[in-house]
Amino acid sequence: CGCVPKKLLHGLAATKDSMADGAVAWDASGAVVRSWERIHGAIRDHVRAIAWSTSVELEAAGVETFVARARLSPKRDPSASSHEVLLSPPASAASPAARRPNASPRAPPALLKAAHVVVATGTRPSYAGFDDFSALVTTSDDFFVSGKPPGSALILGGGYIAVELSGILCSLGYPTSILVRSRVLRGFDVECADLVEEDLRRRGVRVHVGLPPISEINRVTRCVPTVDDASG
Repeated sequence: CGCVPKKLLHGLAATKDSMADGAVAWDASGAVVRSWERIHGAIRDHVRAIAWSTSVELEAAGVETFVARARLSPKRDPSASSHEVLLSPPASAASPAARRPNASPRAPPALLKAAHVVVATGTRPSYAGFDDFSALVTTSDDFFVSGKPPGSALILGGGYIAVELSGILCSLGYPTSILVRSRVLRGFDVECADLVEEDLRRRGVRVHVGLPPISEINRVTRCVPTVDDASG
């Protein structure tokens, strides 16, 4: 969901950093994005164009595409030469017609058979126990499809997606803080991670290290965590 939008936003932020005035997206001072809705609309149209062209290429190559939930049959005969995959309609999903112009919705078959099955479903970030605060909390995936300007942002976690988003938002002029349990980019090269954290701070991102796990904060306080420091 986020790979292409993130690259587009990163390119916009990099352009913003290299120009004093970019009339398309920010005002003359370069401080605040002029129209988040315009940026979001351009990104949405670009993603739709990629999805459409990809579906055309898949169809031309003879690849069948179904919008459905899939699970391996638990009753497979060990001596069988193929696997059985059971398909059912998804709980909620756009119909194929919405993704492909002039295409007719096509119900998936109830069963597919294949000698080899590759599971490559991807994943989605969770709300980490913040379901009670859905009006205040969003995930990195939902961020990319939201047409609402982000305003000031508090990013939970120090992984590469959190670091990328904090840098993008800060470059686009939004006050940004990032909460990290141990260190930024844990598991990456330490020297490189330290350089990235140093650069984030130089750009104006407020990096808070040493916070307890979010689940612990939520269990004890039952509220969205806030951070007070010398800069307010």
